[in-house]
Amino acid sequence: MEDNKQAKVTLVSWSLIGVAFVIIIMFMLFKFINDGKMMSSDLSKDRLEGYASTWAGQLNSRVEHIIGETMALIEFSKGQNFELGGIETCAFANDIVTKTDVSHIYFCRGNKLICNEKGEQVETFSLEPFANCSSVMATVMKRDGKLYKDDMLVVAIPYKNKDYAISVTDLNTLGEKFMVSPYDTVSFLAVMDSQGRIVGNYSKYKDTDSKFLMSENMMKTIKEGSNLDDYYLFDVRYKNGLCSSIKVVYNGDVRTVVTAPLEYAGLSLVYGVRQAYIDRVSTKYFNVIKGTAVKIGIIIVVFIIFVISIAVFNSLKSRERGRVLEDKADTDLLTELYNKAATERKIKEYIQDNPDSRAMMFILDIDNFKKINDTMGHAFGDTLLKTLGKEIRMEFRMTDIIGRTGGDEFMVFLKDVTDDLIIEREANRITRFFHDFKAGGEYVKYSASASIGAAIYPDDAKNFKDLYMAADQALYKAKKRGKNQLAFYNEEG
Repeated sequence: MEDNKQAKVTLVSWSLIGVAFVIIIMFMLFKFINDGKMMSSDLSKDRLEGYASTWAGQLNSRVEHIIGETMALIEFSKGQNFELGGIETCAFANDIVTKTDVSHIYFCRGNKLICNEKGEQVETFSLEPFANCSSVMATVMKRDGKLYKDDMLVVAIPYKNKDYAISVTDLNTLGEKFMVSPYDTVSFLAVMDSQGRIVGNYSKYKDTDSKFLMSENMMKTIKEGSNLDDYYLFDVRYKNGLCSSIKVVYNGDVRTVVTAPLEYAGLSLVYGVRQAYIDRVSTKYFNVIKGTAVKIGIIIVVFIIFVISIAVFNSLKSRERGRVLEDKADTDLLTELYNKAATERKIKEYIQDNPDSRAMMFILDIDNFKKINDTMGHAFGDTLLKTLGKEIRMEFRMTDIIGRTGGDEFMVFLKDVTDDLIIEREANRITRFFHDFKAGGEYVKYSASASIGAAIYPDDAKNFKDLYMAADQALYKAKKRGKNQLAFYNEEG
C-alpha cells in the first residue's frame, strides 16, 4: 500500500508540474503572439525607414557626384584660364551633361544667366538663392515650365568674383536610380526643407490619391494628425538627423510617413505609404509569427502529452508491480492463500471499516498432521496442505478472507453473516467439506479431517485479538471432544 501511495503522489506531482509547465508555455506563446503583433508593425516601419534611408544615401551620393562633376568643370576652366561660359568651358560642360545624370549646366554672373552648357542664351529665372554664391549650395526648385519640366535639384558652385556655375538635375532622373519598392503605387516621395515645406516630389512615387503633398507644411500636418507622444519622439529623431516614421491622418488620408535627412541645405526625403497597405503587410508578418507560435505550441503540447503519458504508463506499471509484490508478500507460497500477517491485517481492516456488520471466524487444525508427516513423508504433507488450500478457497466466496496462519492451521473469516441461519449453514458447509476432503495422488487418496473452532463478531468479541482467542478456545473444545468436530465459542448462544 505504501508503494501505491508513493505512486499516486508521484503521478500527482508530475501532473501538477506538467500543468504548470503547460500554463507557462501557453502564457509565453500568447505573449510571443502579442509581441509579434507589435513587432509586425515595427517591421513594416523598419522596412519603410530602410527604403527612405537607402534612397537618402543614394541621393546624397548623387549630389556628391554632381558637385564633383561641376567642380571639375570649374577647375578645368581655372586651369586653362578660360572664361566661365566660354566656348571651351561650354564644350566641357556639354560633355559632362552627356555622360552624367546632369540635365543642364548654367553659367551665371550675379543675378544674370550667361548661357547653358551649349552656349545658348536662355530665359532668365530667379537666381536670388545663388546670387553672390561664395560656397557650394544645393537645393530643390519647383518646376515653372520654362527651363525644366520637373522638380529639379540645383547645385551652385562659385568660380571667381561674381561668376558661378549651376548644375540642374531632374528629381525623377535621380529617382530612377532608387531601388524598386513594393510601395510604389501606394506612396508618395518628396523633398522637404527645414521648415517642413514640400519643395519637390518624384512623380514616379507620387500617389495620385495623396493629400499630404497639398498641405502647406508637412511637419505641421504630421503633428496635427498623429498621437502627440509618437510625434514628440518622431520630432526628436527628425531634429537629430535620424530616420524616423509615424502614423498620420490628414483629411481622411491615413499614412505612415517616414523622413530621412539629406546632407545639404537642411533638406529631407519624406515618404508616405497608405496605412491600409502597411496593415496588410504587417498582417502578413504577423500571420507568419502566429503560425510559427501555433506550431511551436502544438509541438510542445504533444511533447507534454507524450511525457505525461509515459509518466502515467510508468506509474501504472509501477502500481501493477507494487500490487504483484504486495500479493507475493501477502501470499503463502505453498497454499497460495493469505499468510498469517496478511490474514490478520485484512480482518482488522474489515472490522475497522465495518463496525456494525456481523462476521464469523473459523480456525481449523488438521488432525494428526504430525503423524501424517511421519508416516507418509513431508512431501505428502505439503501436498495435503496445498490441496486443502486450493479446495477450501473454491468452497467459499471470493470476498471471504482465507489464510494459512500456522504449519497446519488455517483461518476462514466469513463477511456479512447477517443471521443465525447463515451461521448454521456455513458451519455445516465447512463440516461437510472435511467429511468429503481427500488428498493424494492418482492411486493414493487420504481422507484428512480437521478440528474447527468458531467465533462470531461482534457477539463473542469486538476486535481481532479477542475474536481470535475466542475461536482458538472453541478449537480447543473441538480437539478435547475427540477431534474432527466443530465447536462454537458460545455454544449456548
